[in-house]
Amino acid sequence: ARKKGIIKPTSLPLIFGTAAGGIALPVIVAASLAMPKRYESSQIDWNRVASIPVQDKGRIKPLDTVARHLLKTFAEPIFGMTPTIKDKEGNKYSPSQWFLSVLAGKPWTVDAEIFRVYNQSAKNFLELDPSREDSRYSYREIIPKMEDLSLEIQEIRKRPSEEWSFRDQKLVDVYGKINLYFGISQSYRDPMPAFAADNLNSTEDLQAFAEAFRRARFQAQELQQGNPPALIPPPGEATKENLASAKWQAYGPAIMDQRIEVISKGDDFEENEAVNTLAEILAKYQVDDVLETNKAIKKHVRLLEDMPLAATQMSGSAAEAWLNRFSPIVQGVALYIFAITLGLIGLLLRNNTAIRMTTSWMIVGVLVIHSIAIIARIYISGKAPVVNLYSASIFIGWVTVVVSLVMEYIYKIGIANLVGALIGACTLSVAGFLDTNDTMAVLQAVLDTQSWLSTHVVTVTAGYGVTYLAGFLG
Repeated sequence: ARKKGIIKPTSLPLIFGTAAGGIALPVIVAASLAMPKRYESSQIDWNRVASIPVQDKGRIKPLDTVARHLLKTFAEPIFGMTPTIKDKEGNKYSPSQWFLSVLAGKPWTVDAEIFRVYNQSAKNFLELDPSREDSRYSYREIIPKMEDLSLEIQEIRKRPSEEWSFRDQKLVDVYGKINLYFGISQSYRDPMPAFAADNLNSTEDLQAFAEAFRRARFQAQELQQGNPPALIPPPGEATKENLASAKWQAYGPAIMDQRIEVISKGDDFEENEAVNTLAEILAKYQVDDVLETNKAIKKHVRLLEDMPLAATQMSGSAAEAWLNRFSPIVQGVALYIFAITLGLIGLLLRNNTAIRMTTSWMIVGVLVIHSIAIIARIYISGKAPVVNLYSASIFIGWVTVVVSLVMEYIYKIGIANLVGALIGACTLSVAGFLDTNDTMAVLQAVLDTQSWLSTHVVTVTAGYGVTYLAGFLG
């Protein structure tokens, strides 16, 4: 049956049977996660909410991605997993639900335990419950000590950062997280207090109004300088220059800019309707009017589709929101581990042909999911498959699995299956641990051009994959 390490082709029934058995599990898992969740008419369409484009940290991304990154920043989860969000009653919320609730000022959000504080000295300073197993605390629990924390941070920052103790570093981290949360939540409030027009008759009333307006304008400028996640695109055509320089805004700064433009331009003022549609979403959601919230969401999305600078981002934003839900990294790790287990069973049974071939086909199925992760990222970012350490980990694993399947096809002994699946699981696990911030960001290359990233960097990274495989086989 053997000739120079190569085995003759197996019968077609065995090939088809093992292919069906091996690919079945990856197909079932992938299909279940690829399909969008269906919402009843009595529920908010969170799929649509998750896909709303937001400008954050230099690029346009879906609201769901912004929410996940914030939660990872606050909760510091292991393996890049998005933490589960619960209110005081134990009700669970998705990242998009939590983020929209923060923007709308939902009361439950201040009690959601999203801030992780590990250091015992930091817990003692903030007077937090030291017995909590997950070390996660709410905004309401931390904020009473915020004034003392602010004074402590001022003292810490008088010293060079090299002299900071571990406690000092953790207190600075907590302070930064709380300020980030507060800044985002305030960016979606109207900084201008309400004044009744019929009460502005006296000089004192007009002076009070002018002072309130000045303070609101200053607050809006400060919030804008903090670069909060911005949901309101500016008007204008989608030229290359505008796409590169367009500055989106949060609601607070946007509404104040509109008021200033009304004063300065008068009849020539052109209103940005996205400010009003977003305000309507937040207002209806804040009072739990599901029907009107869905109407406002649809209205806002349709408006964005008609705004050139937002319309060009809609498909990529929707694709990234889908990729978040699809979770190819988590799928890949779990299925590669299942393939390793199946492959080991085949070796224990003296290289059982049926089990070995089923393992190979299962790895093929997982490789398709692995490939979707790469292809989707190329489509979303418009960049080469390798732009940072996260994408390099995914690509190295993909190359290794492809080469190991070729080796298994030639040398049918089951070892290449095991090694390929093992490296696939390891590299995707590394990617999972690296998933703590924006994984689409491009690292500065030596020659930062599209052709350089698409040729030299990809070729070198593929070489790393082959080297990994040789090392594991050795």
